[in-house]
Amino acid sequence: MSEAFRLILVGLVVGVAGVVALTRLLTSQLYQMEPTDPMILASVVVALGAVGLVASYLPGRKASRLDLLEVLRGE
Repeated sequence: MSEAFRLILVGLVVGVAGVVALTRLLTSQLYQMEPTDPMILASVVVALGAVGLVASYLPGRKASRLDLLEVLRGE
């Protein structure tokens, strides 16, 4: 989980930096909203972070319940 959390964190940081870097382009695409609105950015970061954590937790939980010897033998 820690490796997945690091990857998710790096992705979120790069994504937020990309949004900040592309504010001029985003301004023309958004209607009555600032591209760097802190509430919007925070909610997107929380939502994407939660999805990433759940997406890494579920397969990890399933894999932790498997017997490795049975998997390697192909049973």
